[in-house]
Amino acid sequence: MTGSAESPAPCPANYAIGWAAFAAWCAARALPPLPVDQAAAAWLNARAREGRARSS
Repeated sequence: MTGSAESPAPCPANYAIGWAAFAAWCAARALPPLPVDQAAAAWLNARAREGRARSS
């Protein structure tokens, strides 16, 4: 399923924005953005503490 009226399909620009935010967050903490394992978990936890959803 690629999307619906309630949930539009993500576009490459949204992925680029998300990646840029993630890469900047990693750089500020001296974490490599790839491989994603520990860095992604820490980033998602930080966003959750800020009240943001995984999809935002």
